[in-house]
Amino acid sequence: MTQTNISPWQNIVARKREARNKALKPFLTDNLNHRGEWVVSVAERSQTGSEKTQIITDISSIEVLHQQLEKGVFTAEDVVLAYIKRATIAHQMTNAITEVLFEDALKQAQELDKTFAETGRLQGPLHGIPISLKDQFNVKGHDTTLGYVGRSFAPAKEDAVLVQILKDMGAVPFVKTNLPQSIMWCETENPLFGLTLHPMDPELTPGGSTGGEAALLALHGSVLGFGTDIGGSIRIPQNMVGLYGFKPSSSRLPYYGVPVSTEGQEHIPSAVGPMARDLSTIIHISRLLAQSQPWKLDPRCAPLPWRDDMFLELQSRPMVIGLIVDDGVVRVHPHIRRHLLRLADKLRALGHEIVEWDTEGHDECIAIMDAYYTVDGGEDIKRDVAIAGETVCPSRRSSS
Repeated sequence: MTQTNISPWQNIVARKREARNKALKPFLTDNLNHRGEWVVSVAERSQTGSEKTQIITDISSIEVLHQQLEKGVFTAEDVVLAYIKRATIAHQMTNAITEVLFEDALKQAQELDKTFAETGRLQGPLHGIPISLKDQFNVKGHDTTLGYVGRSFAPAKEDAVLVQILKDMGAVPFVKTNLPQSIMWCETENPLFGLTLHPMDPELTPGGSTGGEAALLALHGSVLGFGTDIGGSIRIPQNMVGLYGFKPSSSRLPYYGVPVSTEGQEHIPSAVGPMARDLSTIIHISRLLAQSQPWKLDPRCAPLPWRDDMFLELQSRPMVIGLIVDDGVVRVHPHIRRHLLRLADKLRALGHEIVEWDTEGHDECIAIMDAYYTVDGGEDIKRDVAIAGETVCPSRRSSS
């Protein structure tokens, strides 16, 4: 007779995953092809369930989706349920989801539908729009683990300010998504939820740290997501899957209620930003959030309203774009260099200014940045890891 030695932290992992999987179970798809191509293929519509599910989740603009809700083409429950189904498929393929908010989301959608039926008015500019959130964002009644085992089964007591604002606009949070242990990494893996895979090829990574969001969006499992970004955590994964992400200035959107792994590190601040499948959605949600005056709820937000005049003026003039093909450490592959230079020529022909970026001094900048990132010797990370005694991911050991 053999005895299996399972450490206490592994028991927590098993319980946490079991709870997640139980919530997902009613929406699982059998015999799923784990190559991502078919899920977004028009020729395979039947694979995602009903035609209505496919039609709803093929709409990439939140403005268009809002119009459909306003006309009564779809109900909020229709939209939320469609994204629940599509997100579950995306999760089966990529392991993108950490927290399942389906029950709360459906209740909220039903309340929105009831109010709309009674008043004939939508409850805000995001009425019935499902939103996904990087695991960092506090949602009342649900864990914010940051991928740490020791943070399991400790639900947040209140919503993050951003979540509160989005809900007030009628948006419906329905999932939270995976991120790397310590957050500060460009691959999405942790001992609690495991590794997130690229939506088009399971042998590749969707990047990080907001890799769960990127994987979900790429497979139409979300129409609008939110992440955080300090050194590329929104931009890297969205680039990896060919979608849109925006890192605004650090004080533009509210960060209150969004825990981090390096509390007190203020020299290089992180920023909250939107992620989407459609550029117009990025612009629209940025406008709505600025118009919501978030500085009234998070004093660290700059009191800067949206300026349509400035936005239009910027859109009407040529851009200045930096170009790097070799920073002295990494040189892009020849075919990538060829396409970058070709793109630069096309942009110049359209009247934009291309600046070949001088990378001298980048090494010094990176050294200073790393010093700030690790000024506490990794104590926050070590403390979170020690709570349950979980293992440290190899990538985090090598960078510590």
